[in-house]
Amino acid sequence: LIGENLGHIGNLDCDIMEENGSYYLIEMNPRFGGGYPFSHESGANLPKAILGWLKGEKTNSDDLNVEYNRAFSKCDRLINIRA
Repeated sequence: LIGENLGHIGNLDCDIMEENGSYYLIEMNPRFGGGYPFSHESGANLPKAILGWLKGEKTNSDDLNVEYNRAFSKCDRLINIRA
């Protein structure tokens, strides 16, 4: 609903905080956020959908559907590239 109300087309990474049952939108970024790989691995292919939109094609619902009940983990690590 946020994208619809803003008229934004594409990916919108939103950060929301919860405090005492109230939710606050603190940041919006028109980019692929750190959580997107989880959606992609579950079956969503937003880059393909965006390329189709740029070509004026209708959205293939298969590109935006995800498979539920899957589990993934992401690990970031610091690597020294200059000693």
